[in-house]
Amino acid sequence: MLPENVPIVVDVIRDGGIVLFPTETVYGIGTAMGNLKGVEQIYKVKKRNREKPLTLHVGSYATIYDVAEVNDRASDFMERFLPGPYTLILPSKDKSIASTIGIRFPALSFLMDVLRRVGKGMWGTSANISGGISPCSFDEVQKEILNDVDIAVDGGTTYYRSASTVVDLTGGTIRILREGAGIVSWL
Repeated sequence: MLPENVPIVVDVIRDGGIVLFPTETVYGIGTAMGNLKGVEQIYKVKKRNREKPLTLHVGSYATIYDVAEVNDRASDFMERFLPGPYTLILPSKDKSIASTIGIRFPALSFLMDVLRRVGKGMWGTSANISGGISPCSFDEVQKEILNDVDIAVDGGTTYYRSASTVVDLTGGTIRILREGAGIVSWL
């Protein structure tokens, strides 16, 4: 994951491609936020149920505020724990698409650089066939996934070797929907 590879990955994403990328938690596949064809391809490659939304991977707090309604509790959480191994469920600003949106602000410098350069964000999900084990190293990514992406970034083994912790911040209390790499003992 050399810094000189960042522009190549960004160009593929901007050109409508699908990228396999490491995070600090697991490997993912993603495409540019406005790329509906790419989103459809991700669902096809993963054999993923269309009822299961993708997560928006972002490289800045500003992008989160652009797409989600962020109350004081969510803002405090973000300041304490992001970037980091959490996926936040927040109220979506665009209710015509969905009432909520999953946001991931990863703490891997290579990916943060890519996301900042892409701008609005990247729709993504774990790089596995739906229901399978999420890969924590490049070597664990299934060939079926590798064959269907436009570029694959080998980042070795992920730092946490575990999926992100999913935190629902849409209601009156903080709810953990999935325990993962992010610490939850602070609750």
